[in-house]
Amino acid sequence: MSDVFQEVDEELRRDKAAELWKRYGNYVLGAAIAVVVGTAGYVVWRDYDRKQAIAHSTAFFDAAILSGSGDSAKAISAFDTLAQGSSGGYAALARLREAGLKAGAGTRDAAAATYAAVAADGRAPQELRDLARLLASLQTVEKLSPGELDQ
Repeated sequence: MSDVFQEVDEELRRDKAAELWKRYGNYVLGAAIAVVVGTAGYVVWRDYDRKQAIAHSTAFFDAAILSGSGDSAKAISAFDTLAQGSSGGYAALARLREAGLKAGAGTRDAAAATYAAVAADGRAPQELRDLARLLASLQTVEKLSPGELDQ
């Protein structure tokens, strides 16, 4: 007799599970697909971002080697190319190095303009923007009035 009750109980559970699956199965499948697609998208994006960072760091290193070799014109061009092709930290660092090379070459106005561009770039880290603002001021300190120096 208990077998009959057990069979009825199992059939009721099976029917409830089938009803639940019929009602919510599409949502479960949709959520599972969304998780798989989201995870795949994240992995692809992370790999792309890593490859971009490696490419930018290699370009920055190559430009730094050029600046160390004494070929300022090529180094300025390489840093400029890197700054235009990247964003955020590498772009700001490339512009700072470019401006430093311009200042070393005696073109202080061009260096000040490049520093000012870094200072105005909202994508650059705040510390680098502050540094660029200070370095731009140092390039033009002889031309500034006392009031402008106070600012």
